[in-house]
Amino acid sequence: MKKYQSLLFCLITCITAFAQTTDSLKLHYNYFSQYLSPEKLYLHLDRTIFAPGETIWFKGYLENKSYQSVMPTSNFVYVELLGDTVVSRIMLKKGEEGFAGHMLLSEETVPGEYILRAYTNWNKNMPAEYMFYSKILIVDSRNPAEKEPVSKKSDLKIDFYPESGRYFAGMMATIAFKTNYKNLTGYIRNSKGDKVTDFCTEHDGMGTIMFFPIEGERYFDKVTSDENSDKTYPLPEPSSEGGMINIKSNQDAFIIQSYVSHGAASLILHDGSEIYYCEPVNHGPANQGSKMIRIEKKNLARGINHVLLISSEGQILAERLFFVYEKEDVKTDLKFNKDVYGKREKVTVSATLRDLNGKPVAGEFSVSVIDGNFRYFSQEEDIDSYMMISSELKGKVNDPGYYFNNSVSLNERQRADYGKEICRYTVTIIIRVSFSGSIA
Repeated sequence: MKKYQSLLFCLITCITAFAQTTDSLKLHYNYFSQYLSPEKLYLHLDRTIFAPGETIWFKGYLENKSYQSVMPTSNFVYVELLGDTVVSRIMLKKGEEGFAGHMLLSEETVPGEYILRAYTNWNKNMPAEYMFYSKILIVDSRNPAEKEPVSKKSDLKIDFYPESGRYFAGMMATIAFKTNYKNLTGYIRNSKGDKVTDFCTEHDGMGTIMFFPIEGERYFDKVTSDENSDKTYPLPEPSSEGGMINIKSNQDAFIIQSYVSHGAASLILHDGSEIYYCEPVNHGPANQGSKMIRIEKKNLARGINHVLLISSEGQILAERLFFVYEKEDVKTDLKFNKDVYGKREKVTVSATLRDLNGKPVAGEFSVSVIDGNFRYFSQEEDIDSYMMISSELKGKVNDPGYYFNNSVSLNERQRADYGKEICRYTVTIIIRVSFSGSIA
């Protein structure tokens, strides 16, 4: 991932030059975390569809990726409307209300699809993909038609992602898959045609396959769903050298197993702010290159965490990302002064945010109110899903808000998240509330 190239260079240089001493590794990492860590910016918009001459209202939320950073966050945010070129650009200075502002669309703005991009000067040190982006639709009327989902069948495609990048014969393998079909069933067979295990999609066309590969054998994905029942897809071949990382989760902890085919390597766990585990993994008669550790969830930072397996020469043998959920600590309550309103009648709404003990929370807040005709044009992501998932991963993340939808059980979200993590992909309401802060 490009975002971590500087960090990985720092880690690799440290390992090579200082013979993998834990103290020197942490020293270099902490320097990066305190002085070089990137900023993350989220823009809360009132909606994503506008007509020429209208105003785009927004509120920016800015934080440093590392909670160890000693650098102050930027005082200026730049917001751009992008078409074929930069159509409009404004600069926001941080005020008493944070980065609150607006962009007035010209009456001559040509209808079409645009991109709203936001960044700080510090963000320019990272690839442009990690700036904030949101699609904006500009139409020639303020009365958009109902947005109907488009359903179109296409040829089946399946991509396979071995956990941490590779798998080995003679060891339990976990391979994630992603398809362009939401629901798919089938089984894995070997080159002799023998059935090895069944599989099915678990969420949004994603799922996982677990089986025990045998040396010298090849494996194939046989689809049994509907019109695709005659199709077979080869799985990636097992690796013969390198390393791999496997992660399992129970209620209280993550079980992390690493393997290196030969030589020595270091297993490193970090959360983007600090290293909380760094120990050697050696291939030899005593352990055959395998190491298993247990990490209590209560000791980990909420959000995306990283596991790296790095050789003594500084080569990254395997990388695995995993997500740590946290129980909801804020309750939001919206109250209207009436149940029914007349045309153009004033609506009064009160928003209350409290912790689990009923105490108010401190932070920055913004509320957007949109006409019911625009209910399909609210933002795809909220501040949680963007700050904790999308801003951490390169490329598009499918429906990131799903993993923060409390109407779906945590166990179901975690099962779906397991496939997403390995793939590394990278309730709409009329009134939306975004906030950033901590419990007072």
